[in-house]
Amino acid sequence: MRARFLRALALAGVALVGCGSKTGLKVPPGTATFVVTQVFIGDTPPDNVTPAAGFNVDGLFTRENIPMASIGGCFKHDSPSYFDPLENCPLESLNAVEGTCAVSSGCSRPAACAGGVDNYLPAVLDAIGSTLPVVVPTGLRGVIRDAFLARQSAVIVRVTGIDDVENDPHVTLFVYEGRRVDECADVGDNRRYAVLTSSVRDRDLDRPVIAPLPASIRGGRVVPVRGATTTIPLSYFAPAEWLSAVSQLENARLSFSIDERGNGAGNIGGSVRGEALLRAVRTLLPERSATAIVGGFADIAVATSTGLVCFDRTATPPRLGDLGVGMLFALRRIDLDREPVDATPQDACAR
Repeated sequence: MRARFLRALALAGVALVGCGSKTGLKVPPGTATFVVTQVFIGDTPPDNVTPAAGFNVDGLFTRENIPMASIGGCFKHDSPSYFDPLENCPLESLNAVEGTCAVSSGCSRPAACAGGVDNYLPAVLDAIGSTLPVVVPTGLRGVIRDAFLARQSAVIVRVTGIDDVENDPHVTLFVYEGRRVDECADVGDNRRYAVLTSSVRDRDLDRPVIAPLPASIRGGRVVPVRGATTTIPLSYFAPAEWLSAVSQLENARLSFSIDERGNGAGNIGGSVRGEALLRAVRTLLPERSATAIVGGFADIAVATSTGLVCFDRTATPPRLGDLGVGMLFALRRIDLDREPVDATPQDACAR
């Protein structure tokens, strides 16, 4: 199953520079900036041992059919992470009833790990696709991928405070919207980018609209500090029109590695509000089908006046928990202008 996961990444053109790789953050000390070149949504994990993209959003290591609703479990199994071992728990250290892990050191071999990754986006897409009255030739994953490739603005990732590219306990991770500012004929390393003024305050790159993530570099991989999260517009990574009702990816974290050519692979995860996703799915399916899908895959309980809720179909309207979302992305090192620019013009160069 792990081999199938890795083959899918390779077919998507994502550099395999994750856990266990000898490659790392191949950049000079100081500041490094990257552009996201594509996104990849994996297959629906058939079990709780197949690695998935994303992060442990609720802090639990849940197993399917174990009654954990009282502590926030939603009877949905979590998945292990291939790229971020700290999202996993060694099986011998797992308290399956309480969903807790006795150690905080993580687990780097997914087959020997209990995963904590919350990611039911692939399952939701599959369920919607099988219920749609018409066939979408590329599938809903393809719709999201193509929408990302078609957007003229770019997702820019910037890391500052790098003293050691292999192991550095204190760096800062920024995410912006930006665009190309070079001649359209420029290719490869000649492409230059700038951040949009709407992504910063007072035209200052160090004052972003999206709260920066405190992070570290571990073995050449940039990872967020444990517990650190931010909120990123979901449209940055999933700009499909039908998802426009879901404005934010909350509890967001991202990590990545870069090879010696300046190309790399990243992992992003977080959660979306169940009610917002339901509004989006209603644009594709009838109310009853949409509610059954979103409620059926809600995997993160939310607090209400009557306790924690995953899916209460008896309420009017039905009450929904949140859903974990995870994606992989490819990125490339770029040069970034210090001066932000205005919104992307219609004739801007493609990314």
